[in-house]
Amino acid sequence: MKLSEDQIKHLATIKYFYDQVCQGPFPYDDVLRIVKLNKAPDDLFSSLGYYWSNIAGYGSWGNRMLRWSPLKVQEARTCLRRDFFDFHPEYRSIRHKMKKVATPDLCAQFEMSERLRVELLAVLATLS
Repeated sequence: MKLSEDQIKHLATIKYFYDQVCQGPFPYDDVLRIVKLNKAPDDLFSSLGYYWSNIAGYGSWGNRMLRWSPLKVQEARTCLRRDFFDFHPEYRSIRHKMKKVATPDLCAQFEMSERLRVELLAVLATLS
């Protein structure tokens, strides 16, 4: 299978953000700060962990995702098409309270995961 220039670019970006997302620790202290200051549910920890691990799981496939069946591609699109706050509307009230100054590690994790999610969707859009 010959890769297009766009696929090559997106796959390289996926690798970069996958490595970044999986490299650092979970931003526990920042999440705890958000939970305590905003009376957010404690399950924010598990909700974030599950959401980010799903994105990282798809990212771990790298260029092997180009050989996925149409059913697997559709499954991935369905999972990746919504961001965290679309999956978990109960946390929307804290979205604007996450600031780079107060919760830098949490913001960085969100940013890297979101970039990875968008890149994965870009590659999936090239597949039928």
